[in-house]
Amino acid sequence: MAKHTLLTKKEVAENLTVSIRSIDRMISAQELRAIKVRGSIRIPLKEVENYIDKQLNRIQNNQQRHIQ
Repeated sequence: MAKHTLLTKKEVAENLTVSIRSIDRMISAQELRAIKVRGSIRIPLKEVENYIDKQLNRIQNNQQRHIQ
């Protein structure tokens, strides 16, 4: 079985420097996938990394469009 690092909403919020409510909205909007572990919400670290990568790619694509 593969090991997955799971983070709390608070840990993700601190990492992204946003509020826990923002994390709730991101989960509701399906920008971040989360799972429930015995009633507690957990977000896989890989999901947070994927979200950051998507945001960085979006910024890079926007910058390239402005250069052209």
